[in-house]
Amino acid sequence: MKMAVKLKKEDNSGKDRPKKIEKNAAFLCVRTVAIRIKSFFVQQWRTSPAVFTAISALVLNFFIEIFCARSIAGGVVNMVSNPLIYLYNSAILFAFLSISLLFRKRFFVFFLISIVWLGLATTNCVLLGFRTTPLSAIDFSIFLTVVPVVKHYLKIWQIILIVLGILVVINAIVRLGIKCPKEKLPTMERILPFMISSSLVIWVTITSSDTGVLPNQFTNIANAYKDYGFVYCFSRSIVDRGIDEPDDYDKEMIDDIVSEIEENDKDYTTHSSVKPNIIFLQLESFFDPKHLKNYGYSGDPTPVFTSLKEKYPSGYLTVPVFGAGTANIEFEALTGMKVSFFGAGEYPYKTVLANKTCESVCYNLKEFGYHTTAIHNNTAVFYGRDIVFANLGFDNFISIENMYGVTYNECGWAKDFCLTGEIMKTLTTTDTLDFIYTITVQGHGRYLSDAEYEKIISVDGVNEDMKEQLSFEYYLNQLREDDEFIGDLTNALSSYDEPVVLVMFGDHLPNFEFTADDLDNGNIFQTEYIIWSNFELIVDDKDLAAYQLYAYVTGLFGLDSGVIASLHRTLSDDDNYLVMLKTLMYDMIYGEGDAFGGVNPYKPTNLVFGIGDYKITGARRFTDTVYVTGVGFTESSVVYINNFKQDTIFINENTLMISSKRYRDGCVLTVKQLCANGHVLNTTKPFYVDIAR
Repeated sequence: MKMAVKLKKEDNSGKDRPKKIEKNAAFLCVRTVAIRIKSFFVQQWRTSPAVFTAISALVLNFFIEIFCARSIAGGVVNMVSNPLIYLYNSAILFAFLSISLLFRKRFFVFFLISIVWLGLATTNCVLLGFRTTPLSAIDFSIFLTVVPVVKHYLKIWQIILIVLGILVVINAIVRLGIKCPKEKLPTMERILPFMISSSLVIWVTITSSDTGVLPNQFTNIANAYKDYGFVYCFSRSIVDRGIDEPDDYDKEMIDDIVSEIEENDKDYTTHSSVKPNIIFLQLESFFDPKHLKNYGYSGDPTPVFTSLKEKYPSGYLTVPVFGAGTANIEFEALTGMKVSFFGAGEYPYKTVLANKTCESVCYNLKEFGYHTTAIHNNTAVFYGRDIVFANLGFDNFISIENMYGVTYNECGWAKDFCLTGEIMKTLTTTDTLDFIYTITVQGHGRYLSDAEYEKIISVDGVNEDMKEQLSFEYYLNQLREDDEFIGDLTNALSSYDEPVVLVMFGDHLPNFEFTADDLDNGNIFQTEYIIWSNFELIVDDKDLAAYQLYAYVTGLFGLDSGVIASLHRTLSDDDNYLVMLKTLMYDMIYGEGDAFGGVNPYKPTNLVFGIGDYKITGARRFTDTVYVTGVGFTESSVVYINNFKQDTIFINENTLMISSKRYRDGCVLTVKQLCANGHVLNTTKPFYVDIAR
C-alpha cells in the first residue's frame, strides 16, 4: 500500500513537470528578449549617442502629446495633423536632451531631463482636469499661494498618492545618480549635437516668429498649446515676460500720444453730474446659461440677473480667458491694461505688479476723494493679492480672514451671501465716497457630480455623460444662489441713503467643454455686465472689453483722470488705438514714464487688512481658561502670549478663548489674523495684562 501511494505521488509530480518547464522556458525567452533590447539601446547609446538622443526626443515628445491631449488617440492626431510642429517640438527636446552629452554621467542627466519633461506633461494633464488653462512657467511662482485651496480640487488619498509618487521619483533619481557610471565621449561628439540643435531651434524660432508662422502673442493660450505644442509653449512661457518695446519708442512718440488724447478729451461729455459710490462686483464663473443652445432647464437659473439686464445698461464683456484665470480679468478691469500684451501665460500680479505700481481705477478715483477697498471671500494670499493690492492703490483689503460667520458650499468654497454685509459695512464705516472692488468665489470649480444638496435647477441636453450632467447641475445651483445674492445686494443698496452704482460682471465662463458653437453669441470669451444704480441713469447698452470697463463707468460721471483711462474714453475707435495702448503700457511699466513726466506718481498704499476697529479691550481668567475680549475678531484670529502662539477658540467677533497656562500678571497679549499658510495679515496693539486691576 505504501509503495502504491509513493508511486502515485511520483506519477502526479511527473504530470506537473512539463508545465513548469514550459513556464521556465517562456520566462527565459522574455528575459532574453529584454536583455537583447537593453543591449541594443545601450550599444546605440554608447556608439551613436546623437542618433539615440534624436530618436528619444521624438518618442518623448509623442508621450508628452498624449499626456497633453489626455488620450492616446488625441496624441496621435496632434502628431499626424501637424507634423512640422511635432518635429519642431521634438527638436527643442533634442536640444535639451543633448545637454546630457556634455556630462560624464550623461545617462543620469539624460534621465533627469526626460523625467522633468514627463513630469511637466503629467502635471499639465492633471491641471486640465480642473481648468481649461494649460500649465505655464508662471504657475510655479503662484504655487505657494494656491496650496490652501488644493483641498477643493484633490481628495486626501489623491494628495497622498501624488506625494508618494514624487518621493518614488526622487528616490530613483538619487539612486541612479549614485550608481550611474561615468563615460567620456570625444569632445566633438559631446559639443556638436548641443551646438547644432540649439542654434537650429533658435534660428527656426526667430524666423518663424518674424514671418508669423509662430505667433508673437498668445491671445488664447489653451488653443496655442494645441496648435503649437506643449514643449514650445511651455518653453516660451519661461522666457517670455513683460511687454516688448514698441518700434521707434521714445519721448516724442509718447508726447504725441498724450497730446492726441488731451485734444480729443476736450470733446468728451458726461452722462450724469452725480458723484456716486462705485462698486465693482466680479462674479466667479458667472454667466447666463440661457445663452447655451439646445439646453433646457427646469427654471430660469438667473432670474434676477435676467430682470436687471432688461432694466439697466448692460452688454457683452470680452475677457481674456476661458474657464480660469480670474486674476487676469481682475487686472484688466482694475488697470485698463490689456493682458495679452504681456508674456505667454503671464500673470502680471505675480511678475511686475509684485514690486511696482501702475495707473489704476483706485489711483484715479483717489484724485476725487474716494476711499478704495477690495473685498474677497477667499484667502488674501491667493494670487499674491495681499501684496499686489497695495501697488494698485487700495486702502483696505477685506479677505475671508477678516470675515466671520461665513458658510461654505459642498466644494469648500465660501458662499457669497456674506459679501452683502461686508459691502454695506464698508459703505457705512468710511466718511468719504467709496470705490469697492468685490470678488466672489462661490461659483469656482471644480463642480461635484456626487454632492448632496437641495437641487433647485435641473438640466436637459448636456450629453449622455451623466457625471458631466450632474456636475453642470451642481454649477447651475451654485449660480442660482449667486443670483439670489445679487438680488439681496441690490435690495440692500436700494435703501442706502447715498447714490450708488453697482457694476456686476462675470469674470469668465465656467470650466466646461463649451465651444463657440454651443453659444448663441458664438464667443466663449464673452460674459455680460450690468450697470445698476439706485438713481436714474440713462445710458445705451454697449459691448466692452474688460480693460475698457472702468474707464467707461467713471467717464459717465465726469471722473476723468489717468492717461490710459482717457485713451479708452476718447480714442477707442481710432485705427491705432491698441498700438497706442501697448505703447503707453510699456512706457509706464518698463519704459521711462514719459506719459507722466518721467516720475511715477503712484506710490504703494499702506494696505490695511479688514476695515473698522481691530483691537483687544480686555482679558479675564475663569478657572483654567481665559476670555480675550475685543473688536473685529474672526475664525482666523489667533491669540499670542509674549509672542507664543496659543490654541484659540473663536466665540464671536468680540470674544476669543484660550488656555490659562501661560496667562499671568505682566504678560503681553496680541491677536493676529492668520492665513491658512500661516502668513500674518495684521496684528492688534499689545495688551498688557494687569490681573490686579
